[in-house]
Amino acid sequence: MARAREPRRRSARHRAAPRRPGARARRPGRGTRAARDLRARARRARARDRARAGADPLRRRPPASRAGPGAGRRRAGREPRRGARPRRAGAPGAATAPAGPLAGAPARGVRDGGSRWRPGCARERRGRGRDDGRDRGGPRAGSGARRLAARPAGDGPGPFAIRPAGGGGARDAVICVLQFDAASVAVLERLGGEGRLPNLTAIAERGRRVELATPATDFAAGAFYTLYSGVELADHGIFYPFQWSAPEQRARYATAFDAPPAVWERLGRAGLRTLAIDPYESRPPAEANGVFVCGWGFADRVVLPRWSRPEGLGRRLERRHGRGPGATEIFGRPRPGALLRLRERLIAAPARIAALAEELLGRESFDLAWLTFSAAHLAGHQFWDLSQVDRERLDREARATLAGALDDVYVAVDEALGRVLAALPPGSDVLVTSAVGMDVNTSRADLLSQMLAAVLSGGPLESNGGGAIWRLRAAMPASLRAVVAGAIPDRAALELTARLELRGHDWARTRAFAHPADNQGYVRLNLRGREREGTVPAQDADEQLAEIAAGLATFHDPDGAPAVASVERTAEHYAGRHADRLPDLVVRWSRRPATRLAAVRSERFGLVRRHGSGSGRSGNHTPGDAWAILTPGSSRHTEPSRPPRLVDVAATVCAVTGADPGDLPGEPLLAR
Repeated sequence: MARAREPRRRSARHRAAPRRPGARARRPGRGTRAARDLRARARRARARDRARAGADPLRRRPPASRAGPGAGRRRAGREPRRGARPRRAGAPGAATAPAGPLAGAPARGVRDGGSRWRPGCARERRGRGRDDGRDRGGPRAGSGARRLAARPAGDGPGPFAIRPAGGGGARDAVICVLQFDAASVAVLERLGGEGRLPNLTAIAERGRRVELATPATDFAAGAFYTLYSGVELADHGIFYPFQWSAPEQRARYATAFDAPPAVWERLGRAGLRTLAIDPYESRPPAEANGVFVCGWGFADRVVLPRWSRPEGLGRRLERRHGRGPGATEIFGRPRPGALLRLRERLIAAPARIAALAEELLGRESFDLAWLTFSAAHLAGHQFWDLSQVDRERLDREARATLAGALDDVYVAVDEALGRVLAALPPGSDVLVTSAVGMDVNTSRADLLSQMLAAVLSGGPLESNGGGAIWRLRAAMPASLRAVVAGAIPDRAALELTARLELRGHDWARTRAFAHPADNQGYVRLNLRGREREGTVPAQDADEQLAEIAAGLATFHDPDGAPAVASVERTAEHYAGRHADRLPDLVVRWSRRPATRLAAVRSERFGLVRRHGSGSGRSGNHTPGDAWAILTPGSSRHTEPSRPPRLVDVAATVCAVTGADPGDLPGEPLLAR
């Protein structure tokens, strides 16, 4: 007879520790497990912030945990490789309440010094490296902020006078574009006034700030293709990640449409090299001369997919430094635990970008360095306020951590700016820019499909018509959709999303439809002769557009305030080679917050209820608020013949590098 198996004993590691004699038993009902988990995550998040100084910024954990004891001693005793750039010491010095970096008057008061560093803080770690302060290359430069602040007023070379790599001859100056992506001007002013953005303040102090006319007034996503290519919106026609294809009668992912070459492709044709890290809503260059890495700080399969040029370089860098985390935005009500994890990833992302830039700038020569800090962009959407979070699931610790997340990310970006400034060759020109702004979310785009259906039907809807994609998002929790999407290859997930965007339309009976959107609203006619299955004759288009615009204007919020500020005809504002890709109407929403909006109403067309929480974003893009700060190194300021525009950034890069701008419409803001 077989011997009965004894129950497996739990190891000491998994056995519960005995209670101390006399210790009180845990009282029941002192918080749910979920609440305890949230408190623990918040504590771990703060601990990671304090311990970030001890970790390799390109890795997600300290190298010592992998290399084992003594690795630091072996590394410290090793001779530096030949041609290695000396380690940089120092970090952005403290600022004594400078004026905001985007203020009209130049900011003053950046102190040529720094706070006394505490053991383990990030600034001290960057000063001493991983060799406990041993000098590995002679004198080291000070921080980028201090050198900028010390530069004499006026144009001319010399704001970045640091040692060249390898101790040889001086490297050629570059033009460096630092994209502080989707930054809120109001938040920058507040943090700058508090002295928490010393590097951006120093750049603004030594340079010139200009506002840029931008297509983000109506097409926020279209601003990125305009920024990178220097081509006006109506001439490239790409304005949203999932866009209507009239010949196919369906939505397609943006890469299905031809696009003008980015400015770094123009430089490549002239034999000039580019370092580009994380270009947002871009695509791999057809002609790559240099190093291009996307999805490095973090990856989003829609707007920051992983790719690199040369192909395979990204994987090699990941094997050395670790892979950047995924942070794909999922529409719907966010969960507190997911937001805490997202905060950690976004705070770490700028340091990853800066560390990779330091490595590559010290190892290779480039003519253009274009670094995009997209953490500020996603943080603005998710951490503008806590209106989208279930407050009953937030304890005091988690609430405080999330409430300060946006500021923490902006500070992390500023620290990364300082590191990049210190790595640039002498005489480099610096251009800091943001193509779009950020503020509280006022969008009602998720309601537009139902509003339009009511207008086209001539009265209140008998059922919840329209908005199939938003009904699906409301029916499935964001966490479940994230799991499902994560199990699908990126290409398949993008194709599935594109097909779901306009699912449920009977095109033979459709006169107009709401184009996919998450900010302003877009309406497109199903026009005969333009759409493959068009139904509206061209001679009826004006009348149809007028009817739709008048109907949408009748909707108001529950308190009676207008929901729609205006409805604009695109053809009256945008003319160009690919204007036919744009929607026919742009619905500009009221500037009142819409994060807690449950419905809109029209006396004629009835009540339209929101499905779930809409996009789940607490912040969204403003109509405009594009800007640039230009700090000449070897160049000088120029005066354009008209107010500066977003297309001028690419024209400036061409002018400074000597690349042929061709027929670009922009005017350079700097020249050598």
